[in-house]
Amino acid sequence: MTLELINGKIYTLAHNNSIREALVIEKNIITKVGTTQEILESNADKHIDQVIDLQNKVVLPGFIDGHTHLGHMALESLWIDLSKIESKGQILKLIKDRSRDTSVGNWVVGVGYDDASWENEERLSKVELDAISIDHPIFVRRVCGHYGVVNSIALQYIDESWKYVDRKTGILLEDAVLGFMKIIRPDISVRLSGTQKLFPEVYSLGLTAVREIVNLQSIKMYHLLDKEKQLKLRVYGYIIIDDLDDYLAKYPEGIIKTARFNLVGVKILLDGSLGARTAALQEPYNDAPGNNGKLLYSEYELTTIFKRIKELGYPMMVHAIGDRAIRQFVDIYKTVFSEQIPDNPLGHSLEHLEVIDDSLLSTLKRLGIYASLQPNFAGRWSAPGGLNEKRLGSERLARCNAYKDFLKKGIPIVFGSDSMPLDPLFGIKSAIYHPIRNQRLQPFDAVKAYVQNCYKILGLDSKFGSLVPGKIADLVILTGDPFQDQNLDKIEVAGTIIDGELVYYSF
Repeated sequence: MTLELINGKIYTLAHNNSIREALVIEKNIITKVGTTQEILESNADKHIDQVIDLQNKVVLPGFIDGHTHLGHMALESLWIDLSKIESKGQILKLIKDRSRDTSVGNWVVGVGYDDASWENEERLSKVELDAISIDHPIFVRRVCGHYGVVNSIALQYIDESWKYVDRKTGILLEDAVLGFMKIIRPDISVRLSGTQKLFPEVYSLGLTAVREIVNLQSIKMYHLLDKEKQLKLRVYGYIIIDDLDDYLAKYPEGIIKTARFNLVGVKILLDGSLGARTAALQEPYNDAPGNNGKLLYSEYELTTIFKRIKELGYPMMVHAIGDRAIRQFVDIYKTVFSEQIPDNPLGHSLEHLEVIDDSLLSTLKRLGIYASLQPNFAGRWSAPGGLNEKRLGSERLARCNAYKDFLKKGIPIVFGSDSMPLDPLFGIKSAIYHPIRNQRLQPFDAVKAYVQNCYKILGLDSKFGSLVPGKIADLVILTGDPFQDQNLDKIEVAGTIIDGELVYYSF
């Protein structure tokens, strides 16, 4: 199939950052870029399957989200969406209503609530959930994914060996929250149905690829979707460390590489979140003196994990939000991966890096580690008086989500969403209008972090990330120009092309 895009404003994001009016896609490859007149004249005698008149719309390389949980989002669509709820009372009412419509013994699950804006309200507790039902296991998870609450009957499903479970309050932290999916074990058909329903939204946001955190079951799901040619999105999966043994037993050949789904590496969590006060900090939380958060591994445990992953030859995607967790990473990485410094040939990355100081930034630069950041975190929680200032105080807030500082140090940054929310344009806007003014990025740097830099981590920058002849045709069409428009809120995705196929079109 041959596709022409004409009369547009096409940012190539090549070395000279040229702007063109038109391009040609043959099969899945960009073959020509130039003026509209040049493209029309050169193809005058050729068969063109489709011509898209861009009407001065903007074209960029397709968005690639550097950190997603699409599998979880697909399941969450089947549960109670608490993302827009503003009080504990509203949550309890929704759970009560769902319980009435749910058969005895079946799970009632609510996800995505954000208590950062609640005023003078205590957190949810087991007692309140028990008052709703003692016949249904109930699980309610905070937006960060590191904090949850269950009722008494749900606690019966949790093994006594699990860490971070407070049976008195029903509060779960870290591994206990993450392990919840293994308790309810949704059927693969449920995962497939939810994911297929999610894809239209993904394409409407301009996403053409993601770095996705996966478990054994979601690997099976993506593998099946790709095998049946139902997967258009490019999915680069990182398996959670707890499922690594099961994965290797199931797939002894190691890394999976298929048309649209590649199992790339391993995901490791070193600490929790600021919202749950479990991110590991050097200094105590401003609103919880004496609490420095949690390191999820001892030095010995993490060293053992790093050595094993090194032997397997897998890239690591390592969650570290607090400065104490980042410090633990760099100290062990310097020893275990010394011969890979500073080249980082496998593309190891640190995820989130919300609380960091200048000395740690300098160390990361020397190590050659990629920084995978989530600008929507700043957009949602770094405003004056917001969650991050409550947790950290004003002094540490100034270096929270320090995107500009990363660039000044020359550390390569990649943007993603952590699916909170998934929208790349919201993330780009959050970086450009960072609540902390001296951490704001120029539009070019913000866009580049969402369309280009991630391919360097994956070793695929020769194929993706710019719109020049020879590159694979993954691109997004926008109604406005993020490099020039003052009101980014008005810009929308008008079209998405993946592998030369128009998967979303709204004009």
